[in-house]
Amino acid sequence: MLRSSYLCTLAIIIILGLGLGSGCVGKPHRSLPARHDGYTLVSPREAMALTARLSPQGQELSSWLDLWEALGHTMAYLRTKPQNEAAVRRGDVQVTWGRLTDSVLRLLWLLPRLDAEPGLLAREFAWYRLGPEPLLTGYYAPVVEASTKPDDDYRYPLYAVPPDLMRINLGSQRPEWRGQVHYYRIAGTEVVPYYSRKEIELDGVLKGRNLEIAWVKDPLALFYLHVQGSGYLRMPDGSLVKAQYGSKNGRPFKSISQVLLEKGQLRQGELSRARIAACLEANPDKKHEWLSENESFIFFQLGQGQPRGAMGQPLTAMVSLATDPRTMPLGALMAYSTDLPAAHPGGTPRRVFGLGLAQDTGSAIKGNRFDLFCGIGKEREYLASRIKVETAVYLLLSREPSLPEGIATKH
Repeated sequence: MLRSSYLCTLAIIIILGLGLGSGCVGKPHRSLPARHDGYTLVSPREAMALTARLSPQGQELSSWLDLWEALGHTMAYLRTKPQNEAAVRRGDVQVTWGRLTDSVLRLLWLLPRLDAEPGLLAREFAWYRLGPEPLLTGYYAPVVEASTKPDDDYRYPLYAVPPDLMRINLGSQRPEWRGQVHYYRIAGTEVVPYYSRKEIELDGVLKGRNLEIAWVKDPLALFYLHVQGSGYLRMPDGSLVKAQYGSKNGRPFKSISQVLLEKGQLRQGELSRARIAACLEANPDKKHEWLSENESFIFFQLGQGQPRGAMGQPLTAMVSLATDPRTMPLGALMAYSTDLPAAHPGGTPRRVFGLGLAQDTGSAIKGNRFDLFCGIGKEREYLASRIKVETAVYLLLSREPSLPEGIATKH
């Protein structure tokens, strides 16, 4: 009974305090109606023309067959979902988990022929363009100097998931809340938001609870590890340990760039990683206070292997994308067309028209915003930190002779 009252209280908080609409970033593309919000079916002729521009090389793949393993990871996730239930409802389009599963299976079947016959993607799939045109950014898995024991050099802890951190999937309560999750803790008989970054890092509310799993040297490097959501720890003996996303406090995300702009410390055009670091080092008495203005906080778990996304599956560089599940559900197959900056100093920008998989989420990824996983280490930071471009995104769904079961269009 007490737990029921907690959930009732939580529901009241949610109803009063949460906005239920998805945000959108960017402006509509010329080919879409003004203010269009949602998916528009592309004609078969246009889809065929689009497939002629697809190229695996733009995604640093030698062949479309290189997608085999990434598609297998998506299938492992989709097999766990209720196939007859809706994975996403956006505007007039509804898609079931079963339709997403069928689409990935269809692509796996076509992969051996796709290099020679890209037009198969137009014949075998319906293409739905997302509008307004999404904003694409990039992320990567950083490598951070760390130790499993604190000392004068390694002073800033990574925390494991606290046992008092609670999580509720709001979609299980109301269908219109699908894809929304609320994080909280119980204080006496009250449901309250989980501790903020300031309360954890400056006030020390989690100290003494044996939750520290590693310590790092650089607080800014730790901050960016939180922003990326996962990464690697380079231990004093040179070994690498994966710092994998465990959970989060559910508080709002605010970038350090935005904080420094608001405080007049930096101007637009000065927001490089190096300038931000120099600004913080020049203000040691304010550095931790400014960093704590990002209330969002990530909890980690240590492991081995590749970086994993919100699906619990390994990520693939230049293929895996973080999405807002209310816009593009985890497990979705998509095509994307964009202009990427140079991957390294002195490099050449490139046009990419490739295939992507929704395999991750992110605190800052809301509405029509997508985040492309660029890989591991500092060399991939250069590319990831420079991606900020409007991008054409298409949801690909396997065709059937008639309107396929699992996708319904309202009239």
